[in-house]
Amino acid sequence: MGVLSVQRFFSSMSLWALFLLFSPVRAVLSDPLIDIYSNATVTSSSVLEDEGIKFVPQWAVDRVGSRLWSNCFVSKKEINPWWRLDLGQQETIKNVSLDLRDDDSTHQSDVKKEDMANLTVYVDDNRNTAGGSHTLCGTAFTPTSSTGRYNFGCSSLLGQYIHVIVKSSTATYLALCEVFINLAAVAGSTYATYEGEYYIVRPGDDPNKPSSRAIDDNTGTCASTNDTSTRQSLSIRLPWPIFVLETRLYMNVYSGVTYQEYAGSHLSNNGLDNHRVFNYTPTSVTNGFFVTRKPSSFVTDITISISLSNIKLEVCEVQLLNEGSILDIYSSSSAAALSELNTSTLASKAIDNSFQTGGNACYRSAQQPGTWWRLQSVEAKAIGLVVITPLPDSTALSEMNGFSVYVGNKTTNSGKDNVMCGSPWVNPSPAIISITCVSRPIGKYVYIVASSKATSSLSLCEVQIFDCAGSGSDPVLYGASSNVSISASGMAKLTCNATGCPTPSIEWTGPDGQIVSPATHTQTGVTVTSTIDVQGSGGGKYSCIAYNGRTSNATKEITVLVFPMITTSPMDQTVDHGNDTTLTCSGSGYPVPTITWTSPTGSSFTAKATTVVSGIATRIIDVTNQKGADGGGTFKCTASNGIGNDASAQAIISVRPKVTKVVPSTRSVVSGSTVDPVVCEAEGYPKPSVNWKLKGSTVSSSLTTNEYSVGGSSYRSGRNLTLGAVVSSQNGNMYTCEAVNSAGSNTSSFTLTVTVNATFASNPQNVYGKVGDTLSLSCEATGALAGVIEWYKGSAKISTGITMSAGNGVISSSLKLISVQLSDGSENYYCKTGTTAGRQDAVSSSKATVGILGSITSFSSRAFHPGSSSNRPFACTFTANPRPSGELILDGKVKASLIQMTPNSGNSWTVSYPIQSITVEEGGNYACVAKMGSVSIVSYAQLGITCVISVPPQATLLEAGKTKTLTCSGTGYPIPSITWEKTLGSQIKQIAGNESTDYSKREKTSSVTLMGDDIDQASLYECAVTSTAPGSTVQTSLVAVTVKPMIVTKSSAQTGTWGQSEMLTCLATGYPLPTITWTFRGQPVIKGISVSTAGSVNYTSTLTRTAVEPLKDGGVYTCSSTNSAGNGGSINMTLNFDPRVTTDPQSQEVAYGGALSLTCVISSYPAVSSPIQWSKDGIIRLSSSPVGVPNKPTDVASTYKINAVNESDGGNYSCFRSSKPAIITIGNFFNFDPQGGSPIEGNSAQLSCKAVGYPPHNIIWEQSNDDKSYTTVSFGFRSQKTKRSVSSNLTFLAIDRSSSGYYRCRTAGANQVISSAAHIDVYYLPSFSVDLDGLSQSVRSGASFTLTCTAVGNPLPTVDFYKTSLDFSATTTVVSADADHQITVAKGKATLIVPKTKTSDSGNYFCRASNVAGHVDSNYSALAVTGAPSRIDPAQVTVSGKIDSSITFAWTAPYDGNSPILNYTISYKLDGSPDSDYKVYRVVDENITAATLSGLKAFTNYAIRIVASNIEGPAEGTTPAIVRTATGVPTSPRNFVVAVQSSTSVSVQWDSPLEPRGVIEYYRVYYENKGSGISKRSLQQKQFSGTITSGTISGLAKFTRYDLYVLAVNTLNGRELVSPQSIVVSVTTEEDAPSAPLNVRGETVVDLSSMLRVVWDEPAEPNGIIRNYFIFYLKKDAGDMILTKEVDGSKTNEILDNLDSYTLYTIQVQAYTIKNGSRSNPVKARTGEGMPSAPLNLAVASSSPTSVSLRWEQPETPRGLITQYTVFYKETNLCGEENEVNQVVNPPRTEYTVRNLNPNTKWTFTVAASTTAGKGNRSAAVVAKTPPNDIVTATSTTYNSLYADFSTSTTSTRDLSSGCNYVGVAVAVGCTCGGLAGGLIVALIVYIWMKRKLEKSLQSGVDADITMISSPLYGTVVRGTKESDKTQGVYEEMTRFGSVKSVKKDEKESA
Repeated sequence: MGVLSVQRFFSSMSLWALFLLFSPVRAVLSDPLIDIYSNATVTSSSVLEDEGIKFVPQWAVDRVGSRLWSNCFVSKKEINPWWRLDLGQQETIKNVSLDLRDDDSTHQSDVKKEDMANLTVYVDDNRNTAGGSHTLCGTAFTPTSSTGRYNFGCSSLLGQYIHVIVKSSTATYLALCEVFINLAAVAGSTYATYEGEYYIVRPGDDPNKPSSRAIDDNTGTCASTNDTSTRQSLSIRLPWPIFVLETRLYMNVYSGVTYQEYAGSHLSNNGLDNHRVFNYTPTSVTNGFFVTRKPSSFVTDITISISLSNIKLEVCEVQLLNEGSILDIYSSSSAAALSELNTSTLASKAIDNSFQTGGNACYRSAQQPGTWWRLQSVEAKAIGLVVITPLPDSTALSEMNGFSVYVGNKTTNSGKDNVMCGSPWVNPSPAIISITCVSRPIGKYVYIVASSKATSSLSLCEVQIFDCAGSGSDPVLYGASSNVSISASGMAKLTCNATGCPTPSIEWTGPDGQIVSPATHTQTGVTVTSTIDVQGSGGGKYSCIAYNGRTSNATKEITVLVFPMITTSPMDQTVDHGNDTTLTCSGSGYPVPTITWTSPTGSSFTAKATTVVSGIATRIIDVTNQKGADGGGTFKCTASNGIGNDASAQAIISVRPKVTKVVPSTRSVVSGSTVDPVVCEAEGYPKPSVNWKLKGSTVSSSLTTNEYSVGGSSYRSGRNLTLGAVVSSQNGNMYTCEAVNSAGSNTSSFTLTVTVNATFASNPQNVYGKVGDTLSLSCEATGALAGVIEWYKGSAKISTGITMSAGNGVISSSLKLISVQLSDGSENYYCKTGTTAGRQDAVSSSKATVGILGSITSFSSRAFHPGSSSNRPFACTFTANPRPSGELILDGKVKASLIQMTPNSGNSWTVSYPIQSITVEEGGNYACVAKMGSVSIVSYAQLGITCVISVPPQATLLEAGKTKTLTCSGTGYPIPSITWEKTLGSQIKQIAGNESTDYSKREKTSSVTLMGDDIDQASLYECAVTSTAPGSTVQTSLVAVTVKPMIVTKSSAQTGTWGQSEMLTCLATGYPLPTITWTFRGQPVIKGISVSTAGSVNYTSTLTRTAVEPLKDGGVYTCSSTNSAGNGGSINMTLNFDPRVTTDPQSQEVAYGGALSLTCVISSYPAVSSPIQWSKDGIIRLSSSPVGVPNKPTDVASTYKINAVNESDGGNYSCFRSSKPAIITIGNFFNFDPQGGSPIEGNSAQLSCKAVGYPPHNIIWEQSNDDKSYTTVSFGFRSQKTKRSVSSNLTFLAIDRSSSGYYRCRTAGANQVISSAAHIDVYYLPSFSVDLDGLSQSVRSGASFTLTCTAVGNPLPTVDFYKTSLDFSATTTVVSADADHQITVAKGKATLIVPKTKTSDSGNYFCRASNVAGHVDSNYSALAVTGAPSRIDPAQVTVSGKIDSSITFAWTAPYDGNSPILNYTISYKLDGSPDSDYKVYRVVDENITAATLSGLKAFTNYAIRIVASNIEGPAEGTTPAIVRTATGVPTSPRNFVVAVQSSTSVSVQWDSPLEPRGVIEYYRVYYENKGSGISKRSLQQKQFSGTITSGTISGLAKFTRYDLYVLAVNTLNGRELVSPQSIVVSVTTEEDAPSAPLNVRGETVVDLSSMLRVVWDEPAEPNGIIRNYFIFYLKKDAGDMILTKEVDGSKTNEILDNLDSYTLYTIQVQAYTIKNGSRSNPVKARTGEGMPSAPLNLAVASSSPTSVSLRWEQPETPRGLITQYTVFYKETNLCGEENEVNQVVNPPRTEYTVRNLNPNTKWTFTVAASTTAGKGNRSAAVVAKTPPNDIVTATSTTYNSLYADFSTSTTSTRDLSSGCNYVGVAVAVGCTCGGLAGGLIVALIVYIWMKRKLEKSLQSGVDADITMISSPLYGTVVRGTKESDKTQGVYEEMTRFGSVKSVKKDEKESA
C-alpha cells in the first residue's frame, strides 16, 4: 500500500510547484461562515408550530447540514413569508446558497418547495424586509420538487442584511434547511482563498497547534481547535481533484465523542455535504490512526468533524493512500508545452472527476508530434483498463487519432519504452474510449502518447484507470447474513461479501440511512468481506452496499429484529380521592412494539395513541374522573412486537382514603336515651381501615361494631358507632370517623347533643359569718322538669328570705339569713326542685354549711420563770356553731389547734396550751383565732418569761493589731435590756454596747468592741441584764481585760567609738505593769542598768558600756519584757565597730615564675565577712575571702598569692583601704620565642621574639647554620620596649633558599636570658627533569597506553596525571588510579598505564607537579580512542510538550565515542513492565535530537530509552527516562447512589471512574429541583475534593423531587477536563414541619355570641401531606390557659364554640404533616355580644329619711358594651308586702340616688346591666332602711308571748333586774294583718334608765339612756338617746339591719 502524506504529495507535483509561486498554502484561522454568524441574529415573518415543535428561524443557520424536516426553518402559511439574517455589520457578499427540504411527503405534506414561487434573495442595509426598496442578489427562481440546493450570485454586494422572501400573491410556506453565505475575499481578511476555494480550513486554530501540523508529515505534532463550539471541523482542501481510495487519520480521540470524515468535491457547508466515509465513537481515550475507505473517486475536500462542546478536535496527520488506483501526480510533456497553454487547460483537468466535456473542463495539449500526458503513482501497480472521455469535438478527435497508452517504470522515449496496452487507437467519433491492458502490466507511470504526425494533439476531459482487464464489471453481493433476532442487550454480527472489477468497496448504512462505523473489511483477490456488530439498541433495517465506480451498485438489506423491552416503566403514584392521574409506559424493540394496558380487574384500559420517537414507543393512560377509589390498584403495561416474549411492567395507584358517609351527622337526645348506630363508610386503595375517635383517642371497641366491607368491595369499608344509653356528660361530644391506609387518612365527624331532666347546675355553697351578719345561699336548676325551688334546713322547710328568678332555661333561687345567731348555724342547708314542689321525682342539691362565729369569752395574760411548770393551761374560750377551727398562734406558728379544742355547752369551745416546763421561746404575744371559712375572730394575750444571763462575757487578752469583743446575752419576755460598766481604778464609767435581738430565742445580745492597739482599754468590765417581766431581777457578770507586755523600742544597731562610752535604752508597755532584763553574748547583764516608769503601763531600762572596743564590747544586746498576762518578747540592740588594718603587707623581690604571698589583718564588729580587695598600683586586682584569727572573733586575715609571677605582676600592692603598700619587682623572661617555618622562595618572611619582666631589658638576634655556633645578626631587626616587656622582629623582604638556618634572641645585661632557636627551611617551585613528548596517539578501544614524567623541587613535589577532551572544550579532571588506570609515583617520577583503553579514555593528557610552593604542568600528550557512543542518561532528556496521548521530548547528543553518531534508536514501554516490553518507536538520523511519542495512555508513566550508535556499535547500559503523559478526560463516575437523609439533605456516594486518566481534581454533583411548583428550573452544583467519593447535599427544598448526577473533573494547565455524566438518580426529600398557615382570621357567627369561625389558607410551604390542623386560642387576660382544637387536614375553616361572649381571643393555627409546623402569627377576634352578668358590690353610700344613694361596680363579665343600668327597688312593710319600681341609669355612671322614699321604711335594691344582646342578671340585693323624721314614743304594754291582743293598750314599767343599776320598761308594738287572730308583734321596744336618773326620766318621758329594739324581722338594735349620747358616750356603727359592731360606755358609768 502506498502512503503519501499531503505535504509530500503536494510538493512532488510539477504543476504544484509552479502554483506555490503565486498562491502558497496557508493555515486558515477561522471559517468565513463562523465569522459571519458569530455576531449574527435571525428573525422571520412567522414560525410554524407542528406536533409541539417550533421550526424557528435559527435552524436555517444551525450548521446542521441536514435537509430533513426536523432540522429546517418553516414559516406559517402566509402571503410573502420572509426570513432575514442580520450580520451585525456590513459585509461583502459573494453568493448565497439555500438548502431546501428533501422530505416533503413524509411530514407536513402541504409544505412543498415547488410552491415557493419567486424565491428571492436581497442584500442591502434596509432592515425592513416587508417594505422599502431592496437590492436583488442573483435572479429570483421557483424551485422544483428535485431542487436540493440553489445558489444566488450576488456579485459582491455590500450589506448588513440578507433577506429571503417568497414573493407570491397566494399564501404559502417558506422552508429553509440551511443558508450559506460566501464572503468575497478582501484585504486583511483572516482566511485565504484561491479561485474561491479553501486549502486548509478550520475554525479557531489553537495558536500553539496550527492547522499546518495536520500535513507536516509528523504524527507527533498535532493541530488543535482553540474553541469549543458545537460543530468543530478541519478540512484539507486540494487545489484540484485527486484520486483517493483510502485515507489514514492520526488523531487523539475521546470516549463518547463521535468522529466523522467527509470526502468529495463539495466545498459548501464546510465540506459536510460530501460523502461521509468515517463514523466512529470510541469507548475510551485513544491516540492512534484510523483507516477509512472511499470508492475510487476524485476528491478536492477531506473534512474531519466532531459535534460536541467542551472537547477540542485534535488531528495529528492526514495521509492519502491510493491502493488499487494509480496516480497521485500528473504532468504534461514539457514545461515549454505548458507555457503555450491557458492556465484553464492544466493537465489535472483530465482527472478532476468532473466528467464535463466543455472546452475549459478538459486538458488540451498543443499540436505537436508525439505530445504526451502522464500520470505517476508513488509505487508500481498492475493496470488492466484505461477509460478516456475525449473532447467531443471533431477536430480534436481527428488530432487524437492514433494515440497509444503505455504502462511501466520508464520515463525515457516519452514513455514509449514501457509496455503498450492494446494497439494505437483509431476511431472517428467515440463518446468513451476504453483501452484494455490484457497482460496487466505493472508500472508507476501511465503515458498517453499522441501519434507522430505534425497535427497531433491530445484533448482529454477525463481519464480513469482500473486494475482489471476489459471494461470491468459491476459489483455482486453474495453470502450476506439473513435476518437476525436479538435481545435489547444482545449483539448481532452482520456479514456481506462482494466481488467485481475494479475490486469493490463495501459500505453499511443503518436504519437512519447513516453510514455504520466501524466495519471490518478483509480482501481476497477481488473479493471483499465486510462485517459489522449491531447492538440490541440498534434494531432495524441495515443495507450492505458494494460499489466500485461502475454503472450500478449492489445492495443487500438485512433486518435486525429486537425483542421488546420496557424502557420507561410506569411509576407508582398516590392520588387524592376523585383526582385524575396519568401513567406513562415506553418500550423499545424492532419492529417498534405495541403498548397495551390492563386495569386492576384484568380488563384492557383505554389509552392515548402510541407515539414513537427514536424507536421507542410510548403510550399514556389517564386514570381520570374517578368518583372513588375504584381507580386504585395495579395497572400493567405490555410491550409486544411479535418477536420473542412480551415485556411488561406495572405500577400501583394508591388512592388516599375519603370518608364518604357519616349518617347522621348530628343527633340530639335526652340523657339516658339510647342512640341509634351512627354509620361511617370510607373508600380508598388499599382498602382503608375505619375507626371512631373522641378527642384524638380511639373509642372503646365496646362502642363500635367490627369493621366490615361495603357491598363486598375491595376498596370500601365501614364501622358503626354504637353509643347505647347516653349521659349528660356526653353532651357536645364530637366523634370523629377516621379512615386510614398507606396513602394517607381522612376524617368526618358526628356531634351528640344530650339534654337532661332537672338537675342542679349550681349547688348552694358554704357560707360563714359572725353573729348579726346577713348571709345568703343560692342555687340554680336546669332541665326539662325544673319547676320551683324550695329551701330546707335539715328536714325543716324554710319559708322566708327566699327569692327566685328564671331565664334561658335556668331557675335561680337565693335564701337570705338576716342578723344570724348561733342557732342559725348548721351543716344541712339544701335546695329541692321538681315539676311540682314535693313530688317524689324532685331533685335535691348537695348540702351547704352556714357557719356562725360568736365571740371570744376568755383569754388573759400570764408570766413564768424559765423552767417552771403549771397545772393550769394557757387557754382561750369562744362561741361558734357548728364546730369551728381554733388555734393559739405565736410568731406565726400554731401552738395549739383544733386537736386540743374542747367543746363546751351552749356552742362554746376552748383551745388549751398545756404548760409543763417553760422555755424562754414560749414567751410572747399569743393570738387566739377562731375560724369558719374565710371568717375569723381574734383576741391577744401575753405569756411573760423572767430574764436571765444566757451568755456571760469572757475574760479577754488584748492583742496588738487585733480587735476583741466582750459579749453579754440575756433572755426573757418581754426581751430584756443590757448595760455595761468599766472600772478604772476607783472610777466606774458607763459604756455603750452594740445590741442585737433574736426574737425567735427571746434573746438580746450586747457587745463591746476593744481595739488591741489601745492599751487603755485594758480594765474590769461588768454586764447588767434587766427585764420588765413581773418577778424579774437584775442579773450581772464581771470580767477582766489584760494586755501582754510589748517592747516599744525597736531593734537597732549603733556604731561604737573606740575607747568611748555607749548607752542602750529599752521601753516596754503592758497591763499589769511589765519588767525588763538584759543579756549579752548569752549571759545576763547586771551592771550599768538604770530603770524608770510612767503611768501604770510604761517601763524603761537603760544599759551603759564604758571604754568600748570590738573585742570586749562589740556584739548583740537583748532586751526582754514580761508580766502576768504573758511574755512580751525581746528585741536586739547591736553595738558595731568599723574595720581597721592592724597588720600591713611586706615589700619583696620575686624571680620571674616564682611564688608571691602577701598578708594583712583587719579588726571590726562584726568581723569582716565580705571579700577583701587587694589593689596593685592603685587598681583593684583581687577580692579574697577573709580568714578568721584564732581567739579573736573580731579579727580576720587576708592573703594575696601568685604561684608563678610574670612581668605584669610587678608593682605596689595594698590591702583593704588603709594598709601600707608593698613593692614587688620581677626578673626578665622570654615569653615568645622566634618560630621557624618554610617560607616560599621570593616571598617576605619575619621572625619575632618577646621578653617580659619588671623592669624589661634590650634584645639581640643571633644566627647559626648548625644550631651550635651562633653569630650576631646586625641587620633587618627592630626592637620595641614597653613598661613591662620588650619585643623584636627580624625581617626578610625577599627570602631565598640561602637564608635557610637557625635563629635565636637574647637579652642584654648581666642576667641575660636566651630564647629557644627557630629553624627556617625555604621552599621553591618544582620543575620537570623528564617531560612528556607532546605527541598525539590514536588507538582502538582495548589497546594499551603509557605516559611517564619526573619532577624536582623543595619539598619533593607530588606528580598527578590530568586529562581534558581532545578539543579542550571539556573540564580538566584528574586521572585517578582504578582497575582501568595504573598509576605509580616514586621520588618525583610518575607513570600512567592504561592496559585496555576505552573511548572515554580519549583526551589530552598532561602531568602536574605540585608542592606547597605551587605547581607546574608538563607538555600535552593526546590520545584518541575510538568506540561506541556513551549512553544518554535521563538527565539529558527533557520533555518539551505533552498531551494525554503523546509526549514530545528532546535529548542532548552524547559523547560520540570519537566516531560520528550515525543514528538514534528510540524505544519505550510502560514504566514498571519488564524490559522485554520495550517497543522500538523509530530510528532517527544523527542530526535529529527530538521526537514525539504518540498513541499513549493518559496520565501514565512510560520508560523511554534513547540509544546512540556509531560505526563501533550502539551505546551500552542506557538508563531510561521516566516520563508521564498529561492528564486526560476521565470516564464517568460509577455506581452513583443517592440516599435521603432528611427533609433538606441527601447523601451522595459514588465510585471513582474506571479510568481516572489523572488525579481527579474534584467531583461535581449536579442537582435540579423537579418540584411541580418550580416556574424556572435551575441546575445547582456542589463540588467535592477528588479524594472524596461521598458527601451531603444540604439546603434542599423539603418534600421535593430532585434529579442528581455526578461528573469527575481533571485539570490541565488551568483547563477543566470533564467526564461524561453518571446516571441520573431521582429522589424525593422527606416530609418536614410545614410553614405557618396563611391569612388566618376569625369571623363572628350570626346570633351565636359563644362561637367564632376560624378561616385560613394552606401553608405556602406544606413540606409534605397536611394531615391535621390545630387551632390554638387564648382568651384575653386568661393567663397561660391555651385551648386547642384539632381539625382534619382537608379543611381550612372550623367553628370554635363554648366561648365567652364579647371576648377578645388570640388565635393561631398550626399545620401538621409528620411534624408540627410553625404557628401562624397571632390574630385577634372578638365574639359577639351577650347578656352581661350581674353588677358587683351594690352598696348604700348614704341615706336620708326620703332618699338612698347607691353605688356599684360594673359586671365581672360584661359580655359586651354596657348600654344602661336598671335600678330596681321595692318597699317591704311590716306585713311583708312589696311593690317594685325601677329607674334607668346611663353608663359610665355607677351610682344613683333613689328619691321620694318613705321615712323609717325598709327598702330592697338591686341593679341589672344591659348590652345590645339584652338585660343580664340582677345584682345581689341590698336592704336599707330610711331613718325616721323623729323619734316616736309608742304605747307600752305588757307582753307574754309573740302573739298578743292589741284591742287595749297599757303601759307599765318593770324592774328588769332587781340587783342592777339599771331599770327599764318594755313596749310591744304590733298590728293586725294577714288575717291572723290577735295580730303579730312586730317589735318590742325596751327603754332602760340608770336608777339614779329614773325619776327624772319618768317625769320627762322617754329620754332613756339606752333603747333596745328587738324584732323577729330585724333582730336587735341598741342605740343611745340624744341625751345619753352626750353624757355616757354610747356609740353605734351599723352597716346592715341588726348588725352592731361595738357599743362603748363611759368608763365612769360602767358596771
